Amino acid sequence: MKSWAIPKGLSSDPKERRLAVRTEDHPFDYKDFEGIIPEGQYGAGEVIIWDKGYYINITRDSRGRTVSMEDAIKKGKIEVYFEGTKIKGGYALIRLKPGKDEKENWLVIKLKDQFVGSLPDDLQQIGQSVVTGKSIEDLKKTNKKKKILS
Repeated sequence: MKSWAIPKGLSSDPKERRLAVRTEDHPFDYKDFEGIIPEGQYGAGEVIIWDKGYYINITRDSRGRTVSMEDAIKKGKIEVYFEGTKIKGGYALIRLKPGKDEKENWLVIKLKDQFVGSLPDDLQQIGQSVVTGKSIEDLKKTNKKKKILS
């Protein structure tokens, strides 16, 4: 499963450009994981299922033909339509030129559609898991209690 970390989260404002850092691909089974990844392991920390749904690849070439996701990633321009519980609408991911840190950085930009402005500026306002209703803070509290008890 192709993955990006978006430190400031998605925006529903097409004028906002958010950094999206490409991460290693995740096994598809990870889509159902919610919990705590122990310190010292890749991705350590608290994980919630913040949103759930599906996406449609809407990337097109200059002639309007569909571009495969694999080719879109290679070319550095992806357009997707999200149909999630929280996130809806079109987004573009555009790869930036490689920097000194060797990370594959992209920009994620909201496409203009009927879902512009549908998200609060502070995504923490809707920060609960769509599966359990827990927040990252709830998991942190659970993690602290476990450390105290062990």
